[in-house]
Amino acid sequence: MNNLSFHVAHLELTSKCNFQCHFCPIDDISRSSQIMKKELAFRLVEEIANNNLAKVTVFQQLGEPLLVPYLGELMEFSSQLGLKNRIGTNGLLLSKKKNLGYILKHCDNLDIGIRASNQEELSSICKNKNISFDNYLDGIKLFIAEMLKQNSETVITLRLFMGELTQQILNKIGIDYSLNNTPLMVPIEHKGLFLYFEECLDRNWTEDKNNHSRHIGTCEEFFYSFVILANGDMTTCCWDYDGQNTFGNIHSYNSIIDVLSGKKYLNARKLFSQNVVPFKLCTTCSRINKKVYFEKNLSKPLVYSHE
Repeated sequence: MNNLSFHVAHLELTSKCNFQCHFCPIDDISRSSQIMKKELAFRLVEEIANNNLAKVTVFQQLGEPLLVPYLGELMEFSSQLGLKNRIGTNGLLLSKKKNLGYILKHCDNLDIGIRASNQEELSSICKNKNISFDNYLDGIKLFIAEMLKQNSETVITLRLFMGELTQQILNKIGIDYSLNNTPLMVPIEHKGLFLYFEECLDRNWTEDKNNHSRHIGTCEEFFYSFVILANGDMTTCCWDYDGQNTFGNIHSYNSIIDVLSGKKYLNARKLFSQNVVPFKLCTTCSRINKKVYFEKNLSKPLVYSHE
């Protein structure tokens, strides 16, 4: 298995979140809400680095990574081992996290997802109902301004759903970008930031909207990354948020490599290599036969192609 390598390893440090976005299935998952044990997270990062299993660690799947108390320590450890680090946040804690500077010192890519366009929408998704929408945006605005002032090396991507109020939100956080003829799902570099606009998601993240069911095909995502969920389940990709395609639980194995050496994983890899879709969940996934977009040096945000 020493010739097996990926670009990204997703470690879901927590399945807890301070938001409940309408498109997120976090309340529907069958596994319990939890934070991964610190010792396990450090052991997994060390194994990933020592065995060249991936170049990038993404410390997120479901959940808000800034809720994890040991996040800064883990990202520093990951950086020291030569890995690139990426996290995504809803932005609420950017003005509240005490050790944010320490975390960002070791963060190569930071995604900020603004998933509400007014007070009503924020109140419907934020578990703290007393949060003001204006204060929420002001916190993000101040954070971005400070990062740009410091010439931070962290690549910041601002992610928004495209809608009637999107331009107004950009204006409120001080970004003078015009949305006229803006393409969707394409990273746009603008004055030290990356902007990424997409259609509003629903809870069926991967489902092919044309109701296609594919049993013939392959998946670049499968060969591009792997995911370890907060409960230890190791699965195919970041789209499998509930572990339907689990190969095994890391608590039952000595290592990641042991899971990847198992019959279930090797059989799936063989079938995908032969253009056969091995999992029921994958047969209805819109990512089948789609290309994965990434930059090896992380000079641009990690996103999926719009092809």
